[in-house]
Amino acid sequence: MLRYFLHLVSEPAMDRTLLEAIGTPKIEAQVKDLVGRAVAALDQMRGLDDNLYDRFVAAQTATTDATTASLRTLWVETFQGIEALLVHCKELLAARAAPAEAAEAATISDELDVDFGDLEGPSTAASGLDFDFAADDLGDLMAGLAEAKPRSDAERWASVLDQVSEIEYGLTSQLDDAFERVERSLDVGNVNQVLGLLDDTRGAVGAGVHALVTAIYEAFLPGTDPSTVVPGYQTSLSRALMVRRGIAALAARVGPANAILQGDDRTAYEAALAEIRAQVGEFVRSPVWRAMRAADRYQLAVFDDELTTQPLAVARVTSEGLAKYLDSLSSVNQREVLVTHDQRVIDELREAMATARGLADISPPTAREHLERAVRLAHDLRGRTAGLDQLLDGPAPDAAAPQAWLERVLELAGA
Repeated sequence: MLRYFLHLVSEPAMDRTLLEAIGTPKIEAQVKDLVGRAVAALDQMRGLDDNLYDRFVAAQTATTDATTASLRTLWVETFQGIEALLVHCKELLAARAAPAEAAEAATISDELDVDFGDLEGPSTAASGLDFDFAADDLGDLMAGLAEAKPRSDAERWASVLDQVSEIEYGLTSQLDDAFERVERSLDVGNVNQVLGLLDDTRGAVGAGVHALVTAIYEAFLPGTDPSTVVPGYQTSLSRALMVRRGIAALAARVGPANAILQGDDRTAYEAALAEIRAQVGEFVRSPVWRAMRAADRYQLAVFDDELTTQPLAVARVTSEGLAKYLDSLSSVNQREVLVTHDQRVIDELREAMATARGLADISPPTAREHLERAVRLAHDLRGRTAGLDQLLDGPAPDAAAPQAWLERVLELAGA
């Protein structure tokens, strides 16, 4: 495992466009090394989904001591790349601090031996020069010069290191705090809490590492789309949104078939059960299932196994339990990352609608643009409630007057 990780660090798959934007060989090498370590650390964490699930399944039958040892090993395997990255960041920051301290010492020494010379010096009148800059003129001139002069590689790299300092401190604090909480949970044998902490820590730390890579791109390739700097990386928000939408879609497909299975028409039972089996079987092999938390993945896998093997009479009861379980998974909306996301979308919806109302008589085309943006925003709330999804999947709102449709979106979203 360590040899594989070192291979990733020494031979990272780098974006040539980024490296070509850097003209200083030393800084190019430093950027390549830092980005390579960051990408390798993210790749290493990417395997946590399967590892968490495997540990959860094993914990159902393993002894407490074996489970504790297994979870400690999983922590090391998941975050050793991050730990190595943070050590490297500390080394970069220490190397920057050393020349700065030496320069400060040299400056102090120079100031002790200053030749003041002629204190008054020649006046501008005596020299025949006639400059009459107002303070504002001088400020404007300097601002213009600053804008015209592109930043050097050294200046860009210095700005990156400033952000590296903040990110390194935040990540170190998060890891230390999470590890202490994991140890306390292991001491009392709370396996589910440890699994949740591992998942949450992976999300928070991954966001920090992604921010580090994004800072490098913003410095040397301004305007780069942050979502493309690490292909395949999913933020905590993108994962949560994917899970919410996937669960909602599964519930929408299972619900009608389960209603038939619980109904009085016995001739429709076999077809309804076949539909439920197909939907659940497909789901537990999907990326959405893999992105879910271990306990939820396990429960859905149990449902899949039972529905596949049980006779019709027993499967009817299992199907009803599945439908209720899927309803309970709406608790995903309570995750902090989704609460923040949904509130932002709702606020932007209301703002767009209010702006459109204010512009309706002044500039109808501009008002229409705001309403069209609000309609697009509404789809960011997909999965929040079943009623909202039905509205989003239904007929498109009236292009001439979508306000009533948008008001209904807010109502169904519980806003």
